[in-house]
Amino acid sequence: MSKPKSDSALQSYIDFLGLPKGSFPAIAEVYAQMNSRIWLLENGYNMGKSDAHLPKSDPEFRVIHKIDGVTRWDELSSCVEFHVKMASRCWIPTQFRLLNDSGDMPRLFTICMHSPDEVKREREYIIDSMKDVRLEEKANPLAREIRKIMQFISSQEINPLKKNNAFVGLTICTHGVPTDGNGETGKQSRRDFLESLVGDVKNLPVRIVFRLTTDTEKVLDEKPFSLEEVREFCVEFFLSKRGLALRNPDVDIKGFFEDLQDIVEQEQLVFNPLKNKLTPWIDVDKLRLIAKRNKSLNKSPFRRSTHDGYESSNRKPSRGNIKHSASVRAPPGAGKNVNGVHYFQTADDRKANYARSVSDDGQNWSKLRKATLGPQDLEETIKRWSREAPGYTKMKPLEDLLVSVPELFPPTNLFVESHEHFFKWKAFSYDAFIGESGDELKALLKRASRKSKLFLHPDKIPTDLTPCQETLFKSMWEILQESEANTFV
Repeated sequence: MSKPKSDSALQSYIDFLGLPKGSFPAIAEVYAQMNSRIWLLENGYNMGKSDAHLPKSDPEFRVIHKIDGVTRWDELSSCVEFHVKMASRCWIPTQFRLLNDSGDMPRLFTICMHSPDEVKREREYIIDSMKDVRLEEKANPLAREIRKIMQFISSQEINPLKKNNAFVGLTICTHGVPTDGNGETGKQSRRDFLESLVGDVKNLPVRIVFRLTTDTEKVLDEKPFSLEEVREFCVEFFLSKRGLALRNPDVDIKGFFEDLQDIVEQEQLVFNPLKNKLTPWIDVDKLRLIAKRNKSLNKSPFRRSTHDGYESSNRKPSRGNIKHSASVRAPPGAGKNVNGVHYFQTADDRKANYARSVSDDGQNWSKLRKATLGPQDLEETIKRWSREAPGYTKMKPLEDLLVSVPELFPPTNLFVESHEHFFKWKAFSYDAFIGESGDELKALLKRASRKSKLFLHPDKIPTDLTPCQETLFKSMWEILQESEANTFV
C-alpha cells in the first residue's frame, strides 16, 4: 500500500523550513519526478574522527550555535534524521544502506516503502539505530556497494520511469577516499570507483549526489560563482515561475543589483551562523563590493593575486620541473629555466651574483632586480606575506594575513616541501571580509583566528616536518598570534 505524494504536504514543509516561496515550483518538479531515494552511508573508521560540527538552536530557530569536535558520524546522523523526518512528512520512499557490516544490526533501513501506518515506527527505528552503528572497518568499498545498488535498480521496472522522466536519487555520504574490500587505496581502487559511477549508471534513470563528510581541501573542489551564475541561482531559488525579472549583470549590472535588492527584501530574514543573527538571504551590498573589486582588478572571481600584486601563475613553475637548491647546485643564471629545469639560488649564489653586479658597476641594476623579482628564500617569503610593501616593515591587517595563508604553501611557495598537513587548511575567500567593519568584522576574525590556531598549534602540527616546514609553521604561528593581539586590544 502506497500513500500518494502531496504537493500540499510539500508546500507546508517548505513553509515550515522558511524557504523562499519562489523556490516551490522547482522543488515540486523534482519531487514529482523522484520515484524514490537511496542513501549510501559510509560507516567506517574515518567516520569516527572528531572534526565535524553540529547545529544547536533555540525552539524557534532564532539563534543557532555551532558545536565543534563531534564525530563525522554524529554530523551525518543529524543529516539523516532531517531527511527521515522530511520523507515521513512528504512521503518520499527512501532506503538507507550502510556501507560496512555493523555487528548484528541490519545494513538496510527503509521508510515510506510500505503502509503509511508503519511510517512513525520506521522513522523512530532509523533515528535510534544510527546511534548504535559501529565505526570499526577501515575499508571504504564504494565501488562494490554502488554496483549492488545499480543491480537493484536494474531489477526494477525502469521503463515506466524513463517514460515519465522519473528517476531514483542516489546520495553517497563518504569522507571521500574509496578503497577496495581490504581497505587498500591507490590507482586501482580509484579507477574501479569511477568505473562504477560511469559504466554501471549508464542508461539507468539515476541522479547521484555526493555529501562529503570532510573539510579537507585535497578532497573538496570549490569555486565561487560568477555574477551570471549568481543570477541563475537566484532565478531558480527566488523567482521560479513567479514572473518576476532579474536583469542580466553582463548587460545591466546596476539594474541587476537593483532587482536583486528588491527580491531579497521581499523574503523573510534567515539566521546567519557567521554573524550569529538574522540577516537577508544574500548580502547585496557585499556582493556589489565584490563585483566592483573584481572589475577594478580586471579579473574574474576565480583568479587570485599574490600578496605583492603579481598573479601567482606568473612565477609558479610546474612542480615536475622544480629542483631544490638543497639537492642540486644552481649553475650561473640560477633562478631561471636552464635546459627545461628551474633552478633555485643558494645563499652563496646570491652573494656571488651581487658581488659580480657591484664589480661590474651595476649597483642600481642589482637593487632593481631585488625589488622586482619574487622572494629569494623562505625568510623573505614569510616577510613579504606578513609585511606591507614596499618597505616590508609594517604588519598587514589580520584579515589580509588569513586570506593569503595558502600563498605560503607549496607549490606557490618554492622554498618549502609539500606535506599532507597543508591540505587540511581550508582557505578563506579573498572576499570573506569585504564590507565588514566594527564588531561584525571582529567576530568574523575571531572565528577565523580560532581555525588558524587549530591548524598551526604546536601540539597539532605533525612530527615528521623538515626544517623548512618547521620554520614556516613556527613563523606563521608567531605572526598570527601577534597580529591577533594587535587586532583585539
